[in-house]
Amino acid sequence: MKLKNICYIAVILSLFSQSVFADKNTEKNTITYQNTRGSILKLSINSDNTLTGFFTTAVASKECQQAIGVKRPIVGYITKNALTFSVNYPECGVLTFIGNIEDNQKIIDTMAIVAHSSNHIAKEGPGARMISHDVFNRV
Repeated sequence: MKLKNICYIAVILSLFSQSVFADKNTEKNTITYQNTRGSILKLSINSDNTLTGFFTTAVASKECQQAIGVKRPIVGYITKNALTFSVNYPECGVLTFIGNIEDNQKIIDTMAIVAHSSNHIAKEGPGARMISHDVFNRV
């Protein structure tokens, strides 16, 4: 009976230590960037060529000021040095970046497309969308 309890404790400690180390490894693989507008990108490049992390915008359209300073999750993909990732702002719309990351991962050069939520897209036309260029530098 005592040996069985010791085995249970050993398994629990093993699982706990694996989860602690996994969290530390995830944090180690996260790179922080800041773009020219002051927004922060925390980016993790995963072994399956997916991108995860968080984006905190420093700017927004006048219709979406509530997005400023809010940390939002990102999802994306990377192939060699080409990448894309998106940020969902449920109250406002979707922000998608597409670009390239340098091999040393110090700079990400992007084009960004913002698609604002719109009830009358036919009347607004391209006004509900915006395209911009931005550079992220590793912090």
